[in-house]
Amino acid sequence: MQTHGLGYFVAKFANRNQNAKVKGIAQAGELKMDEITAQELKERLGRSAALQIVDVREPSEFEICNLGGELIPLGELPKQVNRIRRDIPVVMVCHHGFRSAQAINYLTQRLGYDNLLNLKGGIHAWATQVDPTMQVY
Repeated sequence: MQTHGLGYFVAKFANRNQNAKVKGIAQAGELKMDEITAQELKERLGRSAALQIVDVREPSEFEICNLGGELIPLGELPKQVNRIRRDIPVVMVCHHGFRSAQAINYLTQRLGYDNLLNLKGGIHAWATQVDPTMQVY
């Protein structure tokens, strides 16, 4: 059985999504993933709901603004996957939601995770919809 690393899945996902945009159609067999809006995340955090936030952006982006979650850059994900919990919901975060979707694609297809939520619109959505004092970039 041939094994592929994260880079393979990132490229495959990006190509499939780009082709779908060009053609204006969804691709057959495309992975459906659960999303959470910035407002829904705010409500869950306000209720002190058990969840883990994993930010897959680069350290320099994380320094600009973050939600206080764990930083695991997308490229480091295969090496640090043991930090991602399976027993509670995990919200994956990036700038606009694309890299976190790639991370979810990898984690669900390759490692069988079934507890992942993509922050719709990424941290940018949080900054514009929930916390206007948060720095944007």
